Formats: sequence, structure tokens, C-alpha cells
Amino acid sequence: MSNYGRRGLGCGRPAELYHQAHEEAVASWRALLTGRWSLVDHFDEDGKRYVVAVRNDAAQVPCSAALSSAEGRTLTSLASGCSAKVAADELGVAVSTIAARLASARRKLGFRTRVETIRFWRGLSRAQEAA
Repeated sequence: MSNYGRRGLGCGRPAELYHQAHEEAVASWRALLTGRWSLVDHFDEDGKRYVVAVRNDAAQVPCSAALSSAEGRTLTSLASGCSAKVAADELGVAVSTIAARLASARRKLGFRTRVETIRFWRGLSRAQEAA
């Protein structure tokens, strides 16, 4: 990740340095949300917050392109906060179909739980909206 936490903002052109540091921080968080980095630890020291992260191998990063459009629509509905029953009603399918699509997406993306899968999709959606 960037050296955002170590950058001295009090010298040079403060406004320019602040903007540059802000952009680096946003890019770093987007990388975390899209799975290019994994958060390992975080700690505070001397009034600063440090984040420890490791870069993921490209093969380990979940690929949303592997999902069918139906699985993507299902995850989008669930990530927006809908229950499985409401998502089924919105998409015009049975609740069991929602469960099957979620299970299929979870396997394709390599997650162990439905919560991890939905959190990943929510983070990916937010990162794409911000881009």
C-alpha cells in the first residue's frame, strides 16, 4: 500500500500534498475492497494509524466475471440489504433459487460463507461506483 501514514504534510505545498495523499489513500482502500490487498493488521502509534496489508496473487483475487448475470443480480439485490425473500420477489424467482445462486456465486468466488460473499460484492459495487 502507499506510505500515506508516513508522509509529512507540513512542508512544501500543503494543499497539493494533501490532495496527493488523499488520492493515494482512496486508491489503497479501493485496492482493499476489490481484493487486490488483504488487511492483516492495524495499529496506532505516536498518534498515527498504521495499516498492514499484503498484496494478493492475481490468481487468488475473486473474479466477478466468472459469475452469471443471474448470480450478479442476486448478489446485487442481497448486497443492497434485501432479504432472500424480498430478493426473490424482486427478481421473480423462488427463494430456493436465490439460495442456489448465492451458493454458486460463493463457490465461484472462493468464499466460505454467504456473509463473506455478500460483503465482498457490496465492497466491489461501492468501489465501482466511486471509480
